[in-house]
Amino acid sequence: MADEVFAAVSSGDVDQVRQLLEDSPANVNAIKKINKVSYTPLMVAAEQGDVDMVEYLLSHKEINVNRPSSETKKTPTPLMRAITKGHEDIVRLLIQHPDLDVNEVMEKNESAIQKAAMHGRVTIVDLLWDKVDLPSKERCLDAALNANKFEVVALILEKGFECNLKFRGHLLLEFVARYLQQEAFVEMLLRDLPFDIQDGFIVVRTNHLFSWTTFLKPTLIVGESVSKESIVEALLNHKLFKNLDRESLARHLVYSKDEYGREAYFVATADMRDFLRKQLYFANRYEIIEGPPMHASESAVILLAYDHGICTQVFHEYASMEGLNLDGFINCNNLLGRLSTDRRASDNEETVEQLWSNEFDMLDTSNGGLMSEDTFKIYCEKHFGSKLKVALKFMRYQDEYNREITIRKQLDAKFALGLLPSLDESVFREHAVHLKVDDELSMDEYPFVLVMPAADRSLEDVYLKERRSPTYIRFALEEVVLALQHLHSKAIVHGDLKKLNVLRVHNGFKLIDFDASTFEGKPMGMKFSSGILPPEMFYKLQNSSERAQYEQSCNLDEWSKLRPKHNFVVRSFRGEEKVPYSFVEASPSVDMWALGCMMFQLWTGIELVSTDVNQDVVPDRIEIAATWTDEKLKAYIEENIQCRVKRDLLQHLLVVDPRQRISCQDVLNHPYFTGTDTVNSTRANEKKVAPQNVRFDTAQFSGKAPTTFVTLPFRVENRQAKDVLLDFSQFAARFAGFCHQILANPTRRTPREMIDSFTLGKPMYFYLVDEIERKLAVNDFDAVYPIEIPPNQHLLLSSMLPFVQRGLKLVLHEHSNQSDALSAIQEAHRLVESVPPLAFDLLASLTTNPVHDVQQLALDMLEQFYCERDPEDSFAGLERVMTSERTLAWTSKSHAHAIRRRRTELLGK
Repeated sequence: MADEVFAAVSSGDVDQVRQLLEDSPANVNAIKKINKVSYTPLMVAAEQGDVDMVEYLLSHKEINVNRPSSETKKTPTPLMRAITKGHEDIVRLLIQHPDLDVNEVMEKNESAIQKAAMHGRVTIVDLLWDKVDLPSKERCLDAALNANKFEVVALILEKGFECNLKFRGHLLLEFVARYLQQEAFVEMLLRDLPFDIQDGFIVVRTNHLFSWTTFLKPTLIVGESVSKESIVEALLNHKLFKNLDRESLARHLVYSKDEYGREAYFVATADMRDFLRKQLYFANRYEIIEGPPMHASESAVILLAYDHGICTQVFHEYASMEGLNLDGFINCNNLLGRLSTDRRASDNEETVEQLWSNEFDMLDTSNGGLMSEDTFKIYCEKHFGSKLKVALKFMRYQDEYNREITIRKQLDAKFALGLLPSLDESVFREHAVHLKVDDELSMDEYPFVLVMPAADRSLEDVYLKERRSPTYIRFALEEVVLALQHLHSKAIVHGDLKKLNVLRVHNGFKLIDFDASTFEGKPMGMKFSSGILPPEMFYKLQNSSERAQYEQSCNLDEWSKLRPKHNFVVRSFRGEEKVPYSFVEASPSVDMWALGCMMFQLWTGIELVSTDVNQDVVPDRIEIAATWTDEKLKAYIEENIQCRVKRDLLQHLLVVDPRQRISCQDVLNHPYFTGTDTVNSTRANEKKVAPQNVRFDTAQFSGKAPTTFVTLPFRVENRQAKDVLLDFSQFAARFAGFCHQILANPTRRTPREMIDSFTLGKPMYFYLVDEIERKLAVNDFDAVYPIEIPPNQHLLLSSMLPFVQRGLKLVLHEHSNQSDALSAIQEAHRLVESVPPLAFDLLASLTTNPVHDVQQLALDMLEQFYCERDPEDSFAGLERVMTSERTLAWTSKSHAHAIRRRRTELLGK
């Protein structure tokens, strides 16, 4: 009967097996030797993979799903037979039976899951894992490792089972990487990071196995379902690091070292390096510049950063699916800020756009009228370094954020610092949670972010840190008035016009901080600096009842700013709150008073009323600010302002009656800016001075910065010396001819036409000259020099002409005296030497300033140029040194060191 059962099982006849077992005394657990190996019917069905048969046999109430007790460990169980053949469906059926012993072993303690591991049955190991005991799991791991079944090892790691990080002298990671899923990958890396987290701080480890840098190596390949980038993202976002600054965490990873001392960054592929670099940036885009915030207050924090994504974003804003056309290219350039913001220079936009059109044609090598993204990136790399310095304004309150955006959209970027293309608001909020400044100031409370071009300095910094001439102060104030006039033309009142909210950008000044701005006729005072408010903005609380009503209207967070000072308060507007005073409607007159306060301080060095660090009136001066009379103001102005013209202007701005304050146009028409009236005769006398007789004493300035340089229409880096000298001599000869034209007939063409003939509509490159070695200061690795100057910078380029003449003479003199000097160099030297020393007649004709002011203007422009384009004062590696002739000279560090050493030796003797 047993033979009949085995025959029916072998043939897969479930009905016959059922009949044999139900209608006769056949044994469902009968044992039969097949090829000298013991089998039960279930073992046969399991080995054959007969799902229906196994399903029926398992339903029999007397079925034994394990090895018969009469058999030795040499006999495989039904489960083992199914595993050996890889029958996953059979395994699924067997493990559902309540009597199955999944930990049953054969000889040498080989378990079912161990056999599955040896055969690389990943799915079966997965099915059994949660059902087996710890020894079986350990044997499973050993079997998988010994059989090189690393796909099984990867599964075991994904189950959270820890194992030795080393295997056969290597990192286990190297063997399992291509099979690991993301979560397991992250967990393996977490076990062997190059640092620990202790009390919320990152502490460098020295006893790790370099899993992180091994992971980054190009030779380590991951599976198709994951990417190294996604693994790094998951690692950085792991809950273990939720209280850490994300960029700081990324920095420790990127700059950790491998076993050979190489930084992790340089171990990775180029694409991975690009990805890692982005992880160092806020929101994967903004590289926060180290140092304290530019500004920090209760409502906003401003940080400087480099935007590494703006060029790509701008391209996609203006490009079609096919590429970027000329119009889009010009729009990109305008947005990225290549167009000068110096309104006083009256740039010819047609000339600038023609320059961009020429550049576009040069880059459009296929003549298809389109530029690819890669080509645009190369262009941006050349002109912007592929990144743009920006200011990130983190704001606490959404209403101020919304108001500032609304106001800015209506303003011209020539007058107000515009917003740059940036990320979605939700992305900023997501990343602000992880950003800390100086390891203490959390941006989590400032989730609303505006991105603006970075300014050189605020007018406050200019006032405090730069000893500016009266001419420059007048220029800055005129810029402020022009910008304010633009706001007022849009029926917008700035509401917080102070030096901190005026920024220097390129050659001009622009307004910022519009979260206090209000449309005319609306209540003033949502945000304010009381030190620049006119008297009508103050109110004196009359009794305790009014004080109680006022205090009830105040928010606790704002109390330090809003609290009464000697019962005086600002008529601030805070929505629907009931207050004991009437509101003041927004009017340009409020800004004109603030403008008067600004002028008063810039001219006298003192404030109209004393203020604190936030420019709010200090308590013991609040009554003065609130109770000015015209008589008191006039007396105070006359006491501190000696110049009659300045006094007159202030006495038309600092007027108690707001209706009597003059407008921006009236200010611009005032003699202080026009130079007419009493100033006119002085100007006329000054203009009689022959420009050619004006000499420029640079001695005092050259002690601070180099004044010997050249501007060339070409770059000299990575070129043959002979080719450079030939180009140099040709340019010098052309420069000499240009100078003779100016001196012979300066009125023949307009100054701008002359400068355009000098530049030929192409950028000029600013090179400093070593005054001792008499050669260009060139360093192939210099990130600052040469400095490119756009051809439309007429005022700047004309102010540099006398300096360029000096620089050319110095370099040509050195090369023309050498024994192997080229004839072209000698001829160029002769031509340049034939030109009399240039003065400032061309510069004077480009501006309305008096001649003596023109001299100072040239110095101011050069100082501003260095401040903007070389803020770190790198000066191409040149140093100032005192020569043996007791004169100051700028030369290379090595040469300066040698001169100082020689002087020390002589003093020692």
